[in-house]
Amino acid sequence: MAVHEIQRFSNSERFWHITGAATFIVLAVSGLGLYARELSWLTVLTGGPYLSKWVHFLAGLVFALCQVMNFVQWRRDCSEWAEVDGDWLRKSGGYLWSSHAEVPEQGRFNTGQKIMFWSTSLESLGLLTTGIVLWVPFVFPKGIASLSLLFHAFFGVTLIMLIVIHVYLATAANPGTFRAMWTGRVSAGWARFHHARWWKEVDRP
Repeated sequence: MAVHEIQRFSNSERFWHITGAATFIVLAVSGLGLYARELSWLTVLTGGPYLSKWVHFLAGLVFALCQVMNFVQWRRDCSEWAEVDGDWLRKSGGYLWSSHAEVPEQGRFNTGQKIMFWSTSLESLGLLTTGIVLWVPFVFPKGIASLSLLFHAFFGVTLIMLIVIHVYLATAANPGTFRAMWTGRVSAGWARFHHARWWKEVDRP
């Protein structure tokens, strides 16, 4: 018997998200290799110290574009806040001190995903802003350039941490979730379990 599936992500959403993920890996590897002396060996993976600077710059431009497109595509869904979001937080989304059965029905994106969206959007904006300063430091006062290096590293490390959490929640913690982005489709059972309110809107007469 065929499993009933629902379209969760469009081709455009998948393209920009997956492209952004790929360029983020390049940015993380090249960035850590360039910034931390102990991790300088990572630059071997991106062409060596000199070439890694250009790889990091170009990957940053692509990543920024991807983040802009992701923001445009998902800002509306991730701007819908209601009482159920507070309940989700109080019950830890069913991950820590509550069971999933106690968590209120969620829309297309749950509360945690909305928080992740806005957090990564702000982090990305911070990286872009400080990155521009670092690329043309002679345009800005010396103190601004020095602070930008510090904040660029801070935004980079915290974004890496957020993405690690995101990957864990999209794979091991919630089987079937990664497939949603890879293929764009999910089973009706998955949708009903994780996003019941959204499932009722898109898959019920």
